[in-house]
Amino acid sequence: MFKVMFVDDEEPILKITKLLLNSLGFEVICAKSGEMAIDILSDKDEQQQIGIIFLDLTMPKISGLDVLKWINQNKIKIPTVMQTGIEDEREIKKAMALGAKEYMIKPYKKEQLYNSIMKYANFGKDI
Repeated sequence: MFKVMFVDDEEPILKITKLLLNSLGFEVICAKSGEMAIDILSDKDEQQQIGIIFLDLTMPKISGLDVLKWINQNKIKIPTVMQTGIEDEREIKKAMALGAKEYMIKPYKKEQLYNSIMKYANFGKDI
């Protein structure tokens, strides 16, 4: 089963997204902070099973950009999609310069989430 990592500091978003992605046939690892995301990604066995990361830009203490920098420093090659409720052109440019594959503005539709996964998973069918 394809494993998706979803990082967001808002508990309701984590719960809803996990239910949605599970219903679409994906296994989901949730992290409610940048620190938790780094802890999960520090485990090489866990890291190797993750096919894509959805990373919230704005989180307390360790931001999504900080996690993305950490991912780069540790040469982790998992496609990462940044997500946020705030459309800020400077932040988008920073995220893309750090290697984010996409930038999604919340709220987004189920189809956008699914299509992002399928694009980077290299297998696909539309829903």
